[in-house]
Amino acid sequence: MINIEKTVSTCIYVKRIIAVALVYLMHTVLYSYVSVHHVNDNFNLLTDLDQVFPFVPEMVYLYLSFYVVIIVSVFFLPTEESFNRTIVSILGTLLFTYPLFYFFPANYPFPSFDVNTFTTKLLRWCFDADVPNNTFPSLHISLSFTIAFAIKHYRRKLGMLYLVWAIGIALSTLMIRKHFLIDSFSGIVMATLSYNLFVSGKLTKPLFDTIDKIKNYLAYCIENKYAGKRFSHNPIYLLVTILRMK
Repeated sequence: MINIEKTVSTCIYVKRIIAVALVYLMHTVLYSYVSVHHVNDNFNLLTDLDQVFPFVPEMVYLYLSFYVVIIVSVFFLPTEESFNRTIVSILGTLLFTYPLFYFFPANYPFPSFDVNTFTTKLLRWCFDADVPNNTFPSLHISLSFTIAFAIKHYRRKLGMLYLVWAIGIALSTLMIRKHFLIDSFSGIVMATLSYNLFVSGKLTKPLFDTIDKIKNYLAYCIENKYAGKRFSHNPIYLLVTILRMK
């Protein structure tokens, strides 16, 4: 006999992972395009304050943890509404950032360091794998704080840990010489804007209310179509259950 609750839960998390993967795919395409097809010359935003932070190649591991934590985070959002708001907030952060990459391309000068250990080879790979003209603002920082703010909104204690992690990400971008100090501040501004608009803000409440109404209407139509029929253990019931979830 099928465990319907377990099946629904599995479907939800698979759907979330697919949603994150699709957002990442979209981001990869647009990120590469706007970083190469920009309209101005490169800007160097290096200041004396940037030199205050030491060069620590080992921070590359914290920097790369970003890619793992984003995927893992889908399991920590308690409801479908919280996930939907978070994913929209991530999209908002990305869409706010691309125009700056396009109209205000900035590129951190490539740091000079010996490539003689696994850590330094990994760091060199990070530089070689990235595209230029994309430092202002830092997406590593803006997306880390976007996720941290969202987690904190729905799960306060866990969210505090996420904020500590996001601060670590910000420090890592400075200490491996991937970003300017102003990239960090601008990234946090982007995250704050997205959070206030799409997670906690009232401006987008009508949008999410409309999405909920559409989902409930679809569930109602499906239930009416199959009224009186037994479908408690087939995909129809699964679909209705997912549409009804908050």
